[in-house]
Amino acid sequence: MLSHFSKFVPLAFVSSLFAGPAFAGVYLNVENRSAFIGKEYDEAATDLHVGFKQNLGNSANIYVQGGPTIFTKEDTDTTHEYSAKVGLEYDVTKNLNFYGEVRAITEEEEITEDMDITTKVGITYNF
Repeated sequence: MLSHFSKFVPLAFVSSLFAGPAFAGVYLNVENRSAFIGKEYDEAATDLHVGFKQNLGNSANIYVQGGPTIFTKEDTDTTHEYSAKVGLEYDVTKNLNFYGEVRAITEEEEITEDMDITTKVGITYNF
């Protein structure tokens, strides 16, 4: 597992060297998504990501993060894949924020043509 994960770290580090003085920094992101069928627990996926965030002026940020995703399912062995996300956050106004993200995850620990790629877009309004 670490041999694949170790490929993400140098790539992320090298990309951070090209960041300008507004570089916002390195972060850790642990995120869990659980699934239920009715009232019964089905499975969970937990991302263990290292990320880098870059300010793009006063109103936008771009980020990239990646690392292993651990899958747990009732009565089965724990498995893992590798995932990465790239996203953009943009403050349209003081109260209105737009965000978008693209996420990819390996299949059987390999990058394939059929691997899972998802997108997320949204708008947040703060009162």
